[in-house]
Amino acid sequence: MLNSHRVPAMTLLLFGLIGPVFAVPPSNKDPAPLELRAVRPELTDAVLFNPGMGLYLAGGERLGYQPSPDAWVFKMADIVYFRPVWADLEEAGPGSGFDAYFQPILDFWVKKMGKRVAFRVMSESMHSGREYATPKWVFDQDVPSVRHVGVRGKQQWDPVFWNEKYLQLHCQFIARLGQYLDGRAGL
Repeated sequence: MLNSHRVPAMTLLLFGLIGPVFAVPPSNKDPAPLELRAVRPELTDAVLFNPGMGLYLAGGERLGYQPSPDAWVFKMADIVYFRPVWADLEEAGPGSGFDAYFQPILDFWVKKMGKRVAFRVMSESMHSGREYATPKWVFDQDVPSVRHVGVRGKQQWDPVFWNEKYLQLHCQFIARLGQYLDGRAGL
């Protein structure tokens, strides 16, 4: 255990040695002053959405929830959010399920309802009913796994996330997904 009187001295010594590495060179000119803007929104009782952002409506299991365009919830939420697991999108192999998963969502929420959608794809989910949230074909390529029990009491297998082979396959998946979704309206 360190003597409490030595800790401040050691800290000063450490910062004295590291400080020059992080020093910012002095500037010969002062930064330009920021322009101040006054914003006065109109008074309203309506929900004020953050421009370009908004509140999310959980989309649930694919298209399980299909409200009418005038549903009250759209006065508060303007983005529909989905959280599939990787195996929902590529269970049978790379790119195998993109159309089957995304097209019904995009057709209903973007084309029919005029809403935006957001996705968060997970490689692990205690809430998934699947044994493999990351597709089994990934593990079949020598990616190590860890077994656990999900919240529904079913056995699940998760990848070792820092494994080089897993990282390579996951990065390839992200590239495929980005290419597939790039330029689509409503994302």
